[in-house]
Amino acid sequence: MLDPSKILIATQCTPAEPWKSEVLRLFKSLSLFGGKLKLAKKVACFSEPIDKEFENRLEELEVKIHFIEPLDKRYPYANKIQMLQIKEDYDILVALDTDVIITGDFSDFIDENKISAK
Repeated sequence: MLDPSKILIATQCTPAEPWKSEVLRLFKSLSLFGGKLKLAKKVACFSEPIDKEFENRLEELEVKIHFIEPLDKRYPYANKIQMLQIKEDYDILVALDTDVIITGDFSDFIDENKISAK
C-alpha cells in the first residue's frame, strides 16, 4: 500500500479565470472524494504572482504555492515540465491538469515502479 504522505499531487496554473476556479475545484474534489489521496501533499505552481484571496483559498485547502520560472511565455503549457523542480519530499508525482475533478480514490491505479499517463 502506498503511503499518501509520499505522494505529491500538483498542477500548474495561470492565475486568471477560468483556471483559478478549476484549480480550486480540483483540490476541493480531492479533499471530498480522494479517499486516501486527500492526505497527499498538494501543490499549485504559478509562473506569475497570485492575488491574496486566491492564495487564502488555496491555503484553506492545504495546497502549497510554488512559483516557477516560465520556460516560454508564448506557450504557457510548456511550464508544466517545471513541476519536476518542486522541492518537496515525495516518492510519486501525480501531475494533473487544472480541469480535472476527482470522483474517487485512484490510489490503487498508482504504480510506483512505472511512469503512467492518461
